[in-house]
Amino acid sequence: TVRPLLNFYGRHHFNEVFFDNVEVPAANLVGMENKGWYHLMQALVYERRSFAPSMYGICKKGVELLVEYVKNTKREGKPLSQYAGVRNQLANIAVDLEALRLFAFQITWLMSEGGIPVYEASRNKLMADMLTERIGLAGAEILGAYSQIDPYASKLARLNGKMQGWYLGFPGNHIAAGTSEVEKSVIAQFKLGLPKSY
Repeated sequence: TVRPLLNFYGRHHFNEVFFDNVEVPAANLVGMENKGWYHLMQALVYERRSFAPSMYGICKKGVELLVEYVKNTKREGKPLSQYAGVRNQLANIAVDLEALRLFAFQITWLMSEGGIPVYEASRNKLMADMLTERIGLAGAEILGAYSQIDPYASKLARLNGKMQGWYLGFPGNHIAAGTSEVEKSVIAQFKLGLPKSY
């Protein structure tokens, strides 16, 4: 059974999926019995490892949109790009975006050498989530009230409403493929050697 889940602004990105009346023969057991969580964690590493390269491209596009906007939008007679606070905010995001790119290279190198990522995939996913949040918040601040206009309802929306999507969509990123809290727990246990939290 697949049940679509609408997010808090009415768009469909996720589903609840239920396997009804499913029986799996014991001969089809994958791995060790009662170790499903550990097998799932390993599988999720390979899913999450793809977050850095894909989100790097998406976030880079978001930053480029904002940079172009601040170059071409004036406030009090001068472009927004001339305001130190705007430049600083976008520069800090750009620096972290490049760190995400390097994390993507690092995990690819690790796997090419036969290594198995453990905490690295969680690190990359968490950083990508934080970047989408920062871009959404920066876009909302820079565009002001224009960032909240639904592009389907009004021609006043700036950047075709893309910043509205960033702003309203980033909370879902912190949940998808493992919450930020789960990612932090994986990093704490497997990188920092702290006791497991589950």
